[in-house]
Amino acid sequence: MNHDNTKLHKPAISHLIWWFLFANGGGLTALVLPVHILVQGVLGPLGVVHVVDRNYTPGSASWATRS
Repeated sequence: MNHDNTKLHKPAISHLIWWFLFANGGGLTALVLPVHILVQGVLGPLGVVHVVDRNYTPGSASWATRS
């Protein structure tokens, strides 16, 4: 009986970590992206919520635009 082909394989932990990170990124995107589209694309133009647009300058960055 030849047991050369029945070698024990150790788990690929690094592979598991990369897939775990990839799955968490996809899950987070699946939760956040629809909320972002709802707020910025639907509720903002309807005036239900205040939406920050491209012309918005935060107070801490306003010193850079002064001449």
